[in-house]
Amino acid sequence: MTENINKWVTKKNMAIIGIAGILIAYFLQHYYDVWPLLGLPQHTYIAIYKSIIWFSVPLTFVVFILLFSRDEIFQSWRKFAYRWVPLQFVIISLIIFMEKDSIGGFMGMQIAEPTSMFLSIIFLVVSLILIISKYITLRKKS
Repeated sequence: MTENINKWVTKKNMAIIGIAGILIAYFLQHYYDVWPLLGLPQHTYIAIYKSIIWFSVPLTFVVFILLFSRDEIFQSWRKFAYRWVPLQFVIISLIIFMEKDSIGGFMGMQIAEPTSMFLSIIFLVVSLILIISKYITLRKKS
């Protein structure tokens, strides 16, 4: 199963996913009148598209750096992404699900967007640390 996933998770496909996420979030933000048709509360709709944008922009930035790097660096980062991306998706989905029926969210606050922003910043920082450290390690070896 891992081999099948490895065939799909390439630099090119990750770049496509990142750009597609930005475009989807842009569409959702600018075609704001769609949310009643989906049967979602307005704050849930906003949390969804902001979570998509907060994930897609750092992903696209990291993948853009990885496009010009060696495959060993991408493989190292991919191991991290395999674990982080599903974790971030589950956390944000649970928060949005918990907030969907209440206007106040968690303790009277909407926390989906700040949590998504925080997790995306962590993703970006850890990704950059991994890329730089792997680059330095490979440079020392050669």
